[in-house]
Amino acid sequence: MKKKTTWTPDQQQVIDLRGSSMLVSAAAGSGKTAVLTARILERVCDPVSPVDIDRILVVTFTNAAAQEMRQRIRDALVARLEEAPGNEHLHAQITLMGHAKISTIHSFCVDVLRSGFDRIGLDPSFRVADEGELKLMRYDAVSQVLEEAYAKADPDFLRFCECFAPGRDDSALGELVLSFYGQSDGNPRPGVWRRQCMERLSEPPMQAQWLQEMVQRRKRELAALYLKARQALKLAAGPAGPWMYEDTIRADLAILETLESCGDYEAFYEAAGEVDFQKLSGKKDENVSPEKREQVKALRGEVKDGIRRILDDFADSPEALAQQQSDCAALAQTLCGLTDRFEAVYEQMRRDKNVLSFSDMEHLALQILTEEDGSPSKLAQEYAQSFEEIMIDEYQDSNLVQEMILNAVCREGEFGKNLFMVGDVKQSIYRFRLARPELFLEKYQTYRQVLKEQDQPGCARIDLKKNFRSRPQVLHFCNLIFEKIMHRELGGVEYDDAAGLYPGAVYPEADDPELMKPEVLLLGTTQPGGHLQAGADEEEEEEEEEEELTKQAAEARLIARKIRSLYGQALVTDAETGQLRPAAYGDMAVLLRSPSAWIDTLLEIFREEGIPALS
Repeated sequence: MKKKTTWTPDQQQVIDLRGSSMLVSAAAGSGKTAVLTARILERVCDPVSPVDIDRILVVTFTNAAAQEMRQRIRDALVARLEEAPGNEHLHAQITLMGHAKISTIHSFCVDVLRSGFDRIGLDPSFRVADEGELKLMRYDAVSQVLEEAYAKADPDFLRFCECFAPGRDDSALGELVLSFYGQSDGNPRPGVWRRQCMERLSEPPMQAQWLQEMVQRRKRELAALYLKARQALKLAAGPAGPWMYEDTIRADLAILETLESCGDYEAFYEAAGEVDFQKLSGKKDENVSPEKREQVKALRGEVKDGIRRILDDFADSPEALAQQQSDCAALAQTLCGLTDRFEAVYEQMRRDKNVLSFSDMEHLALQILTEEDGSPSKLAQEYAQSFEEIMIDEYQDSNLVQEMILNAVCREGEFGKNLFMVGDVKQSIYRFRLARPELFLEKYQTYRQVLKEQDQPGCARIDLKKNFRSRPQVLHFCNLIFEKIMHRELGGVEYDDAAGLYPGAVYPEADDPELMKPEVLLLGTTQPGGHLQAGADEEEEEEEEEEELTKQAAEARLIARKIRSLYGQALVTDAETGQLRPAAYGDMAVLLRSPSAWIDTLLEIFREEGIPALS
């Protein structure tokens, strides 16, 4: 008999809470999928008010995740039916699994398009184009648009060409149009978004939001440089420090203080003209540590270069900046016109072939589900009545179009909408695909945190902080790294105690605690024997033996030899017994940022080292 899962209080709240919008901030390894599956099962098997499985919409990020979720739910229903073979409701739910709406957002959009194609004049025999086909169509469309523009020879377009493609190759023009189109495509109304971008360029530059944001970013950079200068001063004033550099560093600190006090662009512009760096003293003192002297000189150089780099952004007078913005507005208007024309040509090409892109699915589904004023259409209202709850997995990777689609088919209840959103903004990596993690952050900051079982906030937030996948040593190491580098300005969230990872699972301890500590391997210049050597320059490297490894192969060799040292020596927790045992090759994995660029080298080195491996 399968052991019953014991849930933490936070996990149990996620499973049990009903009747309100809910955001679940689920840290890595917190059992998110298991909890989501359990919530669905409890809703379906509720003894008082059970919900049919086909009345729950579950939106996942990938087809694989949808298939896994579907299989988990089916297996759990079958297991419950084995315990209660006469339960007709469970029989019905297993039958309904074939109609369960557990899919990606694009699969749901296809369902919407099949139901409402007549509303937008769409041919229902459409097919989804592959990326290679779409790429060729985009190339043909942008080429056609540019040819048309060349034929008209509009002065604004010719000026645009001079600025962005001054040589013989005009490929940069097409890339610019495609980039602007791609950025706008993640918005519910791309053309309107592009027009709004143009309108921002008509604002007085000193009041423009982008300029104010730049000023604030530069002030944060100055604050970091100030800390670096203080570090240099501490070294200079310390034992065996280069005391003769103190006055110069204090002068740098005064410059930094003046610049940090600037409140706007004009103040920075005025202050920039007054900046005058002092030279480091040339005095000698045999009591000064050469190493500390070089350390201070290096820090001072970084501070000086950093200040200069920042001041480059304030080199133009406010009047000159206004003229530049005016010039940019004309160029941007040309870009906007080219992009509008590209959008029309590209759309007609897809219409002619009756193919859709993934983006088309979203935009057309939204068009079907909303009226001109943004209110839900009749079909959207019918969908809303058919769904008791809408669950969105990996919510941090949703975009604005997807947000509007799902809001169009949800219901408003006494305690908010019937939306259940789960994700982790710290794991948002798809901004380049137009994901909008700020959607998650806005709810995270405004939804009321559920702290007690009896809490029933209108919009609930529950944090799952405990990690059941890793040992405390691993989690401590991860927290140590991310609390240093992840802040609100970088990553959108402050990696504090509330955002950290906490151990949730209990692992058997090894006799030697050192075996469980995380380890960082630093690869310098690697010699054929596999030893690490630092400081070799290019000439020395060229004189090494012909068998010297490339950087990539050297790293692969280092990984392979580490794996060999772990095999049979390191201890891992056996999944079945829960006890420690020597590590096998199958217990190890190599995670790569770009597998295609690495896999052949890795497999070759692993074969040479006698390590069995699968890609």
